[in-house]
Amino acid sequence: PGQMLAAMRHIAACVKPGGRVCFIDYAIGDMKVAGLEGTGERAHGAFADHLWLGGRCFRRADGTLSYFFEAQELAELGRKSGLVPERLHPAGWSAGDVEAAQASPELPIQYHTVGLRNRKTGESMARVTVAAQFRKPFAPGSA
Repeated sequence: PGQMLAAMRHIAACVKPGGRVCFIDYAIGDMKVAGLEGTGERAHGAFADHLWLGGRCFRRADGTLSYFFEAQELAELGRKSGLVPERLHPAGWSAGDVEAAQASPELPIQYHTVGLRNRKTGESMARVTVAAQFRKPFAPGSA
């Protein structure tokens, strides 16, 4: 998490003016956060291979990190990197996604929820992602 801003700045440096960066990753409210957050050092049950590192950061058994973003935090990372958040095109969005976008017009970054159901156990779970599109602005005076 401490290197996210440096990573976003590196991405922004690689994009041509007018170019776009699309971002999608897990978000707060995801079933994994609900199953892991506050569990102490090691999670239980289906998440026993994850080590909670604090906040919204977890280490998987293979050593990779999982981080669960907030939309406002992602917008700030983009802005600090010189990127401008843009509204995503609503084609293919569900009615709930469009309603959520209209509820927060000032923040074009949106959460998306997909419901999963384990047919064997009957358990319902929610996978939550955050999706964003950023644009690198043209330098003043350029076309």
